[in-house]
Amino acid sequence: MKKILISGSNGFIGKNLINSLEKKYSFTRLTRKPSNDALCIYDDRLQSKLNKAKFDVFVHLATNYKKINNEIEIKEILNDNVVEPYCYIKKIIKSGTNKIINTGTYFEYSLSELPITEKSTKKPFNDYAISKILLESYLKTHDIDLITLKLMTPYGPHNEKKLIYQIISNFIAEVPIELSEGYQKIDLVYIDDVISAYDKSIKNILDSNTKSKKDYVISSGESLSIREIVEVIKNINKNKKFKVKFGKPSTIDPDDVYGSYNKILNDMGWKPTVSLREGLRNTINFYEN
Repeated sequence: MKKILISGSNGFIGKNLINSLEKKYSFTRLTRKPSNDALCIYDDRLQSKLNKAKFDVFVHLATNYKKINNEIEIKEILNDNVVEPYCYIKKIIKSGTNKIINTGTYFEYSLSELPITEKSTKKPFNDYAISKILLESYLKTHDIDLITLKLMTPYGPHNEKKLIYQIISNFIAEVPIELSEGYQKIDLVYIDDVISAYDKSIKNILDSNTKSKKDYVISSGESLSIREIVEVIKNINKNKKFKVKFGKPSTIDPDDVYGSYNKILNDMGWKPTVSLREGLRNTINFYEN
């Protein structure tokens, strides 16, 4: 069984990734807090432990995400997404692990060029996107095999910090919710499809005999407005008394954004398979039960 070192294991994607693939790979978590079943990034013996473990692949998911930032948060984002990963990834590479799956974001690209592809103009939307570009640029200076997955908007169980969860949570409890005008469009990708993209990327990089640097947009290939998403949720259970008050236009969201998954389809055969209705229904069932 191949040995995978993973950061961000307690996050939305990390939890789902380990739960889905733990019978396929042997996972070791890389964390900030010391633990008997994990490696700690602050451990003085981290280098020697990495040297001994000899991991086949490092999957980097740890991140500090904020859409809009003040000066203090910018410093935190740069520390959490660039400085700290720089330090421990340097040790990981030194230990002999030269296959890395990195995680990026569609916010790195110009949002006026649709669909977003791997060749879209780099024009970071926020400081979070800048931090992702900086780390990937550092990784590309090394003689390693690198795949960076540029995620659109993942959703599903264990993602309690995002808008889709807020809508679903209020829907289940039949509590009214106030939203923006709701005409802005987003590209949603269900978590099972996201995990499938990581799974195929791990297999691809393990099978690779070259040290290449590749990036892939992980997208549903289409966009839907917040209003359309709300209607799909309401139609899943029409017995729910769920009121939504739409307000003023959003001042921080693009009007429309969606990506193309053609490159990863051609290279790895990945494409999204879970419809929006099925994904939302699965998410509702998870939180209801």
